[in-house]
Amino acid sequence: MAPERVQVYRDFLSEFAGTHFSYLSDTTFALTLSEVGPGSTCLKGIDLGDISGTLKTVHSLTPEIARGKTFRLVAAAERAEIVRMKDAASAAQRNAPKENSANAAVDPGILSLSEIAFDKEHHFAVIQYVFTCGSNCNSGSTLILEKVGSRWTAKSRRPCAAFANDIHFRVP
Repeated sequence: MAPERVQVYRDFLSEFAGTHFSYLSDTTFALTLSEVGPGSTCLKGIDLGDISGTLKTVHSLTPEIARGKTFRLVAAAERAEIVRMKDAASAAQRNAPKENSANAAVDPGILSLSEIAFDKEHHFAVIQYVFTCGSNCNSGSTLILEKVGSRWTAKSRRPCAAFANDIHFRVP
């Protein structure tokens, strides 16, 4: 994977460390911009050029992405087992006394990242993320990251689109 892509992923993950996720999918998913629309204000002034390859490509994330981080990479079989356990825990929590649930730590689930589409000047990058918290539970967003100095940040731009529990947005 190109060093610039690794840097985008690492900077994104540093910004999202506050979500306290424990697992990162070891495989990216193809970027989909269907919910963003061609005239979207979040893409105004950004020339993505031909991104057709990004819409069909997936990569394996290497341990370099997770170096020095508190999460770990998980493969497909382990992701399926984690989702199964989260489904069971969710069912058990529905039956638990409500006074205990207020103190429970919130785990957003398994984080999966899309492929990255750069603008022509490589000043902006489009990325999607999805937290999978169960078989029928997910949330995510499409973000524009901007290169500020030597770092990529999402703080300077608004999300393009966000979703929760979208049955059409399942990460394999």
